[in-house]
Amino acid sequence: MFRLPALFIVCLLSLPVSAQRLISGTVTGTNGQPLPNCNVFINNSTRGTTTNAEGHFELVNPPSGKHELIISNVGFETYVVAYSEEQLPLTVNVILKVRVRELDNVVVEPFTEGTWAQWGAKFLENFVGTSNNASRCRIRNTDSIHFRFYKKSNRLVAFADVPLQIENDALGYKISYQLEAFELNFSHGSLYYAGYPQVMEMEAPRKGVESRWSKQRQKAYEGSVIHFMRSLYENRLTEEGFEIRTMKKKPNLEKERVKKIWNFAMQEQMRSVKKEGNVLVLDATMSGRFSKDSSQYYQQVLRQEDVQEEYGPVISNTDSLLERNETGEKILFFPDYLAIVFKKETEDDAYLKAQFLSRRPSWQRSYVGLLNGNAIAIEANGGYYDPRDILTMGYWGWSEKMADYMPVDYEPPVPPVKK
Repeated sequence: MFRLPALFIVCLLSLPVSAQRLISGTVTGTNGQPLPNCNVFINNSTRGTTTNAEGHFELVNPPSGKHELIISNVGFETYVVAYSEEQLPLTVNVILKVRVRELDNVVVEPFTEGTWAQWGAKFLENFVGTSNNASRCRIRNTDSIHFRFYKKSNRLVAFADVPLQIENDALGYKISYQLEAFELNFSHGSLYYAGYPQVMEMEAPRKGVESRWSKQRQKAYEGSVIHFMRSLYENRLTEEGFEIRTMKKKPNLEKERVKKIWNFAMQEQMRSVKKEGNVLVLDATMSGRFSKDSSQYYQQVLRQEDVQEEYGPVISNTDSLLERNETGEKILFFPDYLAIVFKKETEDDAYLKAQFLSRRPSWQRSYVGLLNGNAIAIEANGGYYDPRDILTMGYWGWSEKMADYMPVDYEPPVPPVKK
């Protein structure tokens, strides 16, 4: 996540044992005046509060583990402080700076301003998603979203000066999302967005809704990235339904060879065409260049992917993927890619439809890669840092959107004990 500049002082206080799990502090502006009604919350969780008239806040019993404390206010730069439970109690006194949005240098790459009518559907598809839950997920302040399209690099950028107000009636969450980055690269077929979600529980409007929410949350959680990271951390991949293998992507050398032969033959064939009156006639010697079997083989190879996937054996122990650094954190590193199959749920029909796949649902298959070879630290709660250093593809590339987003403090129901 972004670390945006702000003036701050962090102090550790000695408090009684009963008050150890506490984060408190005061938020002021650069003029020294207290800032009331600032959002203060634990990133990616349901825990948060606001500052009072004196700019003071207290957050009691924050979730365990390593987290990010987010302090935000409309018109000011968002402030982020990373902490771990060993640092509690923690006092954070912050001076927020007024947000100044820097304009892009049009000399480097000009852009055109876009509207919701032009880009809204594309934004929803990539930010909210196209899963079954997406139809019950709404952004209430879409008029706050602005778009810029960069024609030269074929990129769409979106930003908002106020948090996006998301209501997910499928999962029973209200999310205030401070959007820090959104970029859809049409040329590369890649998507990157980042922000700070503050999650709140919705009140059930009628009987039975809470039960539906509970079932849908469990379904969204099972097989998700956060579920995988927790299972990896605890070395419970098999028990939780995950199967992982290393994967390499190699050029399809046979296709490259066949493509050269085929292209050369087609060029020769075009040069052999003769005009007899108003009729184009193909030289008979060229029309029989390939046998029927050879032609069928070449066409079959040309329909293959340009890149072939090579899989290693199933990884049953996470020791080959994880190691501890000098601070005791578990670090995930692997070369090339990991192929991850979740065997407790099959693909949603909506996924097959979105991918234009006309087959029956199979196990959920996803792929991850580490960008620039950077390792990531994972936490027991399923959080991982830095999220910008990991690339998700396959099923996760489709499902890990806001319509199926789960906070890191979510705990699935405990299954009943078998007698």
